[in-house]
Amino acid sequence: MKKSDFIFAVLRLPLDLFSIILGFSLAYLLRARVEIPQETVYMWPFPQYFKFVLIFLPFWAVIFALEGLYNIRRPKNGFGEISSVFLGASAGIMVMVVWIFFSRFLFFSRLIIVYAWLLTFVFVVFGRYLLRLLQKFLHKKKIGLHRVVIIGTGDLAKKLAETIKESPELGFELVKLLDRNSIEKLDKILANHKFEEVILAEPNLLEKEAVKILEFCEDKKLVFKMAPNTFRVRMSNVEVGTLAAHPLIEFKKTPLEGWGKVAKRVVDLIFSFLGLLVLSPLFLLVALCIKLDSKGPIFFKHKRVGNEGKAFYLYKFRSMVENAPKMYKKLAKKQDKHLFFAKIESDPRITRVGRILRATFIDELPQLFNVLKGEMSLVGPRPLTPEEFKRVSSFDKRYSRTSYIKPGMTGLWQVSGRTELSDWQRLYMDIYYVENWSLLSDFLIILKTPLAVLKNKGTY
Repeated sequence: MKKSDFIFAVLRLPLDLFSIILGFSLAYLLRARVEIPQETVYMWPFPQYFKFVLIFLPFWAVIFALEGLYNIRRPKNGFGEISSVFLGASAGIMVMVVWIFFSRFLFFSRLIIVYAWLLTFVFVVFGRYLLRLLQKFLHKKKIGLHRVVIIGTGDLAKKLAETIKESPELGFELVKLLDRNSIEKLDKILANHKFEEVILAEPNLLEKEAVKILEFCEDKKLVFKMAPNTFRVRMSNVEVGTLAAHPLIEFKKTPLEGWGKVAKRVVDLIFSFLGLLVLSPLFLLVALCIKLDSKGPIFFKHKRVGNEGKAFYLYKFRSMVENAPKMYKKLAKKQDKHLFFAKIESDPRITRVGRILRATFIDELPQLFNVLKGEMSLVGPRPLTPEEFKRVSSFDKRYSRTSYIKPGMTGLWQVSGRTELSDWQRLYMDIYYVENWSLLSDFLIILKTPLAVLKNKGTY
């Protein structure tokens, strides 16, 4: 998903909450100030009333979410959105009415609830309409457009191309319209003309050719969409949508999309911040021990492949002598060949303090800084070096999918018996995690990690 689309999708939640607050505030004003002043009506002071409204805001957010109003991948539009807002606002008001009924205390004028129901519905719909107008305005200015390549020569491909050219407010920009003979040149075309999406609109394309395009998109981190019925769907992670009146099927890279990504990032931020805060005394003690034990820096940083294939530096407490990288090549020659970089048995480069840090996995804790910065996650695939990633991806192209998710401090294979697993088993567990991600699986892996560490089978 393009970052601009994601931002606009996420903005719907705070905008809705603001609209609800505005609706209730105006309802209070109408009842307290605009209606006949002589009418004797008991009214809460506004601060008390406002606090009452704020308490119920989370219920409104949950109700709207259940109505599908925060679906990032397939946002509701038109009458469907208006209907969902109406039902959501009605349900939110009903929750408040039921609470008022059972609370049995002197409440303010019930008429405020009627005003609030109508006003929140109007303001939420209007706010979302303004947000959509802003997005369309930016699209017309060619800001945040999805650069797309269409493959096909028939009427369907031509109609899609015309729709994109004539309607920039849809959020697409046509880079090229290609025929089936250009499939082999996609890599070269991408180098000369950057694009983010490929739409396959060729009904007569052979399945093996279509699969080749799909694999190209997976390898290059591109969105792949197709007109339905062009070939039998071979993956479960698909999303059905439309471009204007044209139905399209999008192949999802991973189930970690939309609010799942937001929730995962929120959990990462909270736990990494709290972890660094709680562990700061331990960090100071470890830093002192490292300095007293051997020469060199406290932290060791190493280049790894992160989300979307972007490189970052992974942090660890230094557990080896200062010139350890130079000694590696000589020591590695004596080891058996591995899919990943070989681990040196009885490694002479490890310091005395380093052996303790590695045995307890304390050397991995500085990766909390990577998590806080957004380069890593608490749970995810193994963070590979660029050389490892290139080697593994050349053996199995599916492994390139692991870069769709941020690498993790711990992961599925780390809690599944690290020492008993072969390199290939670890590889396929990472692929499985990416293709079958869920918040529940992350939660279970986090729970299992301390036990895995105690068994010396946990992190890496």
